Amino acid sequence: MYYTFQSVFALQSITWLMYWKMYEYDY
Repeated sequence: MYYTFQSVFALQSITWLMYWKMYEYDY
């Protein structure tokens, strides 16, 4: 269960980073 939680957290972190980069580039 912990591993799954960590995996989801990592995935969300990567998604956030991608969005941030996209927003920065768009700006």
